[in-house]
Amino acid sequence: GLAGAAVVALVPDGQAVVWWARQDDIDLRAAGGLGAILLLALLLVSLIAPELWTQPFARLWPPLAALASPLILLLLREWFGRGAVTVTDDTICFAPWRGAGDRLAFGNVRRIRRDLLRGGLILEGAVHRVRVPSRLVDEARAAVAHARAGRFDHLTADLHDPLGWWP
Repeated sequence: GLAGAAVVALVPDGQAVVWWARQDDIDLRAAGGLGAILLLALLLVSLIAPELWTQPFARLWPPLAALASPLILLLLREWFGRGAVTVTDDTICFAPWRGAGDRLAFGNVRRIRRDLLRGGLILEGAVHRVRVPSRLVDEARAAVAHARAGRFDHLTADLHDPLGWWP
């Protein structure tokens, strides 16, 4: 896919790839659970106030949209959170599902924070920014730890990592 081709383009010749993975799909388990809760709420409302459904649709859609908005936001978050992550011997690369990507050297990581919009994490440098999708966070951390094992890095002095993710 586009994300795989973009990750290959981000890795310079001669660099060893330590780990590579991608999040292509949408996890429907959480959406299914939220959808079941939504249907249960609608069933309860229908049992308590069946006259609700006799209203014109113009008055009915705003509360239904408000009720369904968490499910819609969850599905959008999963959709836009797709992408591929590659860890090399000294960089981490991310290519979103659209195919454009970025890479960040371990020595340039300055801040790690949660990606509230898409889920997962954002690793920020002075110029570059790399996202790690939510389902790949633990594996990416293990790969970075493996790539940095036995190396002496002085980068942690400027690193702001309130999550404690950086190995």
